[in-house]
Amino acid sequence: MDIAGREIPVIWRGRRVLGFVPLPLAERDLTLDSRASARGGVAEVSIACGAEALPDDYGPRARLLLRWQA
Repeated sequence: MDIAGREIPVIWRGRRVLGFVPLPLAERDLTLDSRASARGGVAEVSIACGAEALPDDYGPRARLLLRWQA
C-alpha cells in the first residue's frame, strides 16, 4: 500500500495531537482497477438519467440544498 501522506505533531487547542498531511494529488497513484472504473461509469449514467427527470428550474433549489448540507 502506498503511503498517502504523513502525520505531524501539532498543538491544537492546547493539546498535542497528530495532524495528517496528505501527499499532493500530482504525487499520488490515482489509477483505478477495472471494477472501480465500471462502477464509476454506472454512477455517471445514473446521475445523467436522474438529471433528465428534474424540472428545468432545479438549479437554484439544488444549490440551496447543497448549502444546507454543508
